[in-house]
Amino acid sequence: MEMRTRKVQTGLRLDPMLLERLKRKAKAEHKTFNGYVEGLLERALEPVFPRLRREDYMEPDPKLEELSKTLGEMVPPPTQEELDADPRLAHIWGEG
Repeated sequence: MEMRTRKVQTGLRLDPMLLERLKRKAKAEHKTFNGYVEGLLERALEPVFPRLRREDYMEPDPKLEELSKTLGEMVPPPTQEELDADPRLAHIWGEG
């Protein structure tokens, strides 16, 4: 897990009902209010990974393709639990 030690204090003006909803959601997920809101913002600002098409790229070197096959045999595919827990990984594997 990434260590973040530096934080910047900020303030928001929110509708009171929205604030209460955020607090309830944070509590339901056993997170602090700050941690919950920070997570929402991080997910909202994640880069969007476009679907890549083979025709967008030149044909790979045959040696590189062979290396890819060898590495693919060495590294097992992710489990469904891993795909469910990580949307970026699911996207890379075409499951998201």
